[in-house]
Amino acid sequence: MDIPVWAQILPTGLLLHVKIKPSSNQNALLLPYHVEGKRLFLSVSLTSPPTEGQANKLLCKQLGKWLNLPKTKIKIIKGNKSQFKQVFINGAGKGEIYNLSAKLARLS
Repeated sequence: MDIPVWAQILPTGLLLHVKIKPSSNQNALLLPYHVEGKRLFLSVSLTSPPTEGQANKLLCKQLGKWLNLPKTKIKIIKGNKSQFKQVFINGAGKGEIYNLSAKLARLS
């Protein structure tokens, strides 16, 4: 399996490039979202509003749920006040990428 362009495997874990859509009707993975031809993001809708870090907390919780990992392993390292985020997942790797990719494949 090829590594999707929205993910990078690092020596200590996994880096995801994520675009969130806060204040949505449901928490869900969406098909990847392309931004100005520069990067492909994993797109996620969240029910929380983008205020006081609520959407960021929910993003970490939902990624943990979808990947069967504790949310303590998931940290937003860039984009705390933006829809575009870099999320680091400590100790994760190809298995977690495969899991997310399989969920996305069922959407298409």
